[in-house]
Amino acid sequence: MKVYTQNRTQETLTVQQRFGLGCVSGAIAHAAFYPLEVLKVRLNLQQAGTYYGVAACARSIYRHESLSSFYRGFKPSILCMIPYAGVECAVHQSIMNWAKSDPAYNSDSKLFFFSFVAFASGQMTSYPLAVIRTQQQAQAFSSDSRQASGVLQGLMGIYKRHGIRGYYNGMGASFVRAVPCALINYTLTRKFENLFSSMES
Repeated sequence: MKVYTQNRTQETLTVQQRFGLGCVSGAIAHAAFYPLEVLKVRLNLQQAGTYYGVAACARSIYRHESLSSFYRGFKPSILCMIPYAGVECAVHQSIMNWAKSDPAYNSDSKLFFFSFVAFASGQMTSYPLAVIRTQQQAQAFSSDSRQASGVLQGLMGIYKRHGIRGYYNGMGASFVRAVPCALINYTLTRKFENLFSSMES
């Protein structure tokens, strides 16, 4: 999707269109792979010896719970992914198109930095909902019946307990993770750009 948008001109693809394409592609990919996210959380929070691998965890959920358990926390998660993917795609492509038109900014180090800025922008926009998503995924392991099951209730609960800062707990670690993500994203985008350019020529 990024390679497609990056190969379009400023006149044919607006910021709003880039945002929309990012939202759609992010939502589809996230919905397809979300059960793996649930399995990851279950395996991380399990008591020792509860599950013996990803397949065993998936079988246990299928046999002892409903299929909807594979999508526990999906609502805040998809609400988190849509703005994240939209903002990240719009910022990334807008900055890249601007930077590549100016030789002063068209260097690998600066373009990589711009890629990181795009990732960070998406993270800051959607992080509060990512906190709610993690809480709901972990809810199956908690005996606290007072835990909120809805997005709005979850946001209100975090504010009452921790204030505004509670919405961004752990975001520093996410920014650290964004560095290799941005590097991989930038490298692959450049590789595919070169590949498609050579195919078109």
